[in-house]
Amino acid sequence: ASSSTYGIYTSSDGINWTNRDLKVYSNYAGRNINAAFNAVRFLNNQFVIVTGTSFSGGRLEGHVLVSSNGINWSDKAEISASLMEIAYGNGIYVTVGNEGAIYTSTDLSNWTKRASNTSLKLVGVSFGKGLFIITGDSGIILTSADGITWTKQESNTDSYLIRSRYGNGMYVACGYNAVLLTSVDGITWTEQNEGYLSGVWYGMVYANNRYVITGNHLTSTGNIPLVYFDITRDLTDYENDCIFVYDKELNLLGIIDEFNSLQWTRRYFEAGEFELRVTPDQNNIK
Repeated sequence: ASSSTYGIYTSSDGINWTNRDLKVYSNYAGRNINAAFNAVRFLNNQFVIVTGTSFSGGRLEGHVLVSSNGINWSDKAEISASLMEIAYGNGIYVTVGNEGAIYTSTDLSNWTKRASNTSLKLVGVSFGKGLFIITGDSGIILTSADGITWTKQESNTDSYLIRSRYGNGMYVACGYNAVLLTSVDGITWTEQNEGYLSGVWYGMVYANNRYVITGNHLTSTGNIPLVYFDITRDLTDYENDCIFVYDKELNLLGIIDEFNSLQWTRRYFEAGEFELRVTPDQNNIK
């Protein structure tokens, strides 16, 4: 086809949705195109979509689409890989795809291919506490602080890992066979699902101090499973590199891993005054 129209839906309340038609790939007249919008993220105050595309003849291609409002979109880049997900941190964007593809950019328009030292398909990428986490086929996990140099970590699973996220002091990864891995440093990973659930877990978000995972293992009922859990790292396991925030009843409200400054004016008969300065993000603003 000379052009293809793909639906992007937006909503202000999560109930009523509007289809924002987007025409892409208009320069490929007469070619057989199979495109998929694999991920949409809100990164660095803008919406970003990465696509995976296959053409007749076996050529793969990905596009990076950007919007400030979710309505008007621009095609920022074309990359020679089928892109699966994108993340942002430390002033750099990282996107991943088929055959071990890793690309980085500072402006979403100009991309540089990075060495992954693997040919496995890379599916998920996330950022938290100064570290990028990539997950993919055969249980592969790669980590990097700068998005350029990547280190393979031992996941202790060969299951296909689709998503990873960071929140409340913990990295979490999930995928096929309902595998659920957690890590406090991105290096050592522990299996948490002890066989009580099965199927494929492919969507995960951390919000409002909770992890939420979706999957497809309830095919017998036609329902989409929704798994949620609260998890945090143990205070006794770590050095004083973070702040644990509690309410008056000593219920843990969350963990602040990175902060600009903390000042405390001591009082003998009361708590005193605190001033905590942090860069607001989804992990600490609440």
